[in-house]
Amino acid sequence: QVQSDLAYINRMLGMTLTYEEMLECFRKLGFPVEGTAENFTVSVPARRWDIHISADLVEEVARIYGYDKLPSHLPAIPPVNLGLNAWQRFVRQSSRCLEALGFNQVIAYSLTSENKVKVLQSHPHEAVVLDFPMSDDRKLLRTNLLTTLLDIAQYNINRNVKNVQIYEVGRVFYADQIEDGLPKEESHAAGLWTGNISEKGWQEDAIPVDFYAMKGAVEDFLEQMNCLDEMTFQAAHDLPDTHPGRTAIIRIGDKEVGYL
Repeated sequence: QVQSDLAYINRMLGMTLTYEEMLECFRKLGFPVEGTAENFTVSVPARRWDIHISADLVEEVARIYGYDKLPSHLPAIPPVNLGLNAWQRFVRQSSRCLEALGFNQVIAYSLTSENKVKVLQSHPHEAVVLDFPMSDDRKLLRTNLLTTLLDIAQYNINRNVKNVQIYEVGRVFYADQIEDGLPKEESHAAGLWTGNISEKGWQEDAIPVDFYAMKGAVEDFLEQMNCLDEMTFQAAHDLPDTHPGRTAIIRIGDKEVGYL
């Protein structure tokens, strides 16, 4: 026996069947019905082992009443705010600013290898290891974005694309920091710039990218993010895999937010 009510069946079908019309459908099926429109019980024969719940009764009523009689209409969707939230607006503004500075957006692999995962880590973190990696080169989740940006730059330079100016806004993962039972995820932005700022012309020589060109790009970016007044650069001499005289920690107020 399966219990249901007329309001439920009409709601599922999008119709306004009367109780008598519904009873007629069950009569044609040979299903005895007891009760009222507000609460009735259908005795399902043993031969119909596929009917167990109220939704199964809805299917039978629709089949017997006639699918061609069911009205066609769009589902009711309550109005929602389809705009961007604050974080999405911030990410979009960041991307537009970096693109205005000449950087091209890339989307790199989130997976990397044991040899690369700890390269350019400003703070040491343990990486998340996959149980079944597709290869040794893609067995750990990255802990910073620059390792994958370096892969992209190397790929381009090997194909004679010498001027590479790219950025990515993406996720990094820390196995040694757990949140809600899962490795911590952070959203980072990273940029890489190599080659020449401008090529050699008939009146001037080529201008190569240097520390100060990238520092200017960082300052312009943080100015657009309304952080310029609180920004400071602090010389860093012991950051792994970096030049001791051409590296700086970027601070916003008292908070360290990145490095150059």
